[in-house]
Amino acid sequence: MEKTLLAAGTTIPSAYSSYLQGQGYLQDYHDPARVEAAARLFEEALRIDAGYAEAHAGLGEALWHQYLLTNESRWVDAALTRCRMSVELDGLEAAGHVCLGTVYIGTGRYEEAVRELKIAKSLDPSRDLVFKGLADAYLARGELELAEDTYKEAVAARPHYWAPHNWLGIFYHRQGRLEEALASFSQVVRLAPDSYLGYSNLGASYYFSGQLGRRARTSSGRSRSSPTTISRCRTWEP
Repeated sequence: MEKTLLAAGTTIPSAYSSYLQGQGYLQDYHDPARVEAAARLFEEALRIDAGYAEAHAGLGEALWHQYLLTNESRWVDAALTRCRMSVELDGLEAAGHVCLGTVYIGTGRYEEAVRELKIAKSLDPSRDLVFKGLADAYLARGELELAEDTYKEAVAARPHYWAPHNWLGIFYHRQGRLEEALASFSQVVRLAPDSYLGYSNLGASYYFSGQLGRRARTSSGRSRSSPTTISRCRTWEP
């Protein structure tokens, strides 16, 4: 047990317990109530052990998702503060670098994001958010092949978790590759049947596959849709 705690970055069982519960809630980061619950649990872990680097990173991620869900800019600086604190406390732990990379991508700081996420990948290549962050950064820089390959790596790393399939599906959808998007979103529905995300994105891809496909066949006899037009469709972000 002591070795497990040391590996987790704390020697206090109750702090570790709160941290694990927070991570569990944060898996459903599209749900505002669960994100708030995760933030409270990370805060509880930090009240018990203020030097718990991974809990600072977890709280940073939860605060960032609160920003994504509410669009309230106050959460951005709060998230960055926690991410930086995590790295300061333990720069050899991947969580803080993932946290920073995620926020940097969301604020347009792509070069810094790639740097932080490459560090995270070298420290812990098993984290799916490392793959997502790198893929998002590559996509923002127009490196589509690298982005696609990295989203696929995320799926391969955790094939039974719905989120990587959703990330890949959104990528395909926005590139106008609707058949591939439909396949990915179908996996989201299968793996997370209680979530609206899979159904919403699957419905959007079905709609554009039918409507734009007919339009394309009328004008050119081909069924592939335009990526420029598809990119305007709103799909729910992960």
